[in-house]
Amino acid sequence: MEMTANEKPTGQTQKKESGSQEAMQYNGIITIIGVGNLLLSDEGVGVHVVRSLTEQLEHDQRITCIDAGTLSYELLEWVATADAVLLIDAAQLDAPAGTVAQFTDHQVEAHFALASSQTVHQISVRDVLNTARILYQRPRHWTLIGIQPSIMTWGDTLSEPVTQNLPTVFAAIADTLRHWGVEVEDTLHPSCHFSGVEQ
Repeated sequence: MEMTANEKPTGQTQKKESGSQEAMQYNGIITIIGVGNLLLSDEGVGVHVVRSLTEQLEHDQRITCIDAGTLSYELLEWVATADAVLLIDAAQLDAPAGTVAQFTDHQVEAHFALASSQTVHQISVRDVLNTARILYQRPRHWTLIGIQPSIMTWGDTLSEPVTQNLPTVFAAIADTLRHWGVEVEDTLHPSCHFSGVEQ
């Protein structure tokens, strides 16, 4: 199910380990949020990814995919009612373009605090997550999958390094969902939506 917030190169993922990696078997609500600006090339990778995920995950009624764009506090209701939140966004990782890194639970806040460069929406999303935890004790689990951008100037396509490493992004998403007890039979994959590459 896809909703907008207004509606109420390593080739491997760098994982920041936190706690047990055993699969959690529960039937909680999972919210997947793609954030970013589609008009700033790689800055919009999170939105591109979540749009591609929507039809691939529509069979599971526990999962809601949200195209959040650059919205922030409008997300609070979605975050506060979720048991687990998966955030997908471009992130400054001080790594080669296209590198994918995964942060879990308290490491998400630590990444936002230590990042050398933050966008306004990253700061706002951090505040939304903190507010939901303080006021509602939700979500119980949160994961950030960050992608190192190459180009963040005007443009509506993703750069070649980011596009080439999208399979790594989708593999990380599948692993996270399996860890949260979701049955993902086939490997998630980018759709033809990603055929355009900035040259």
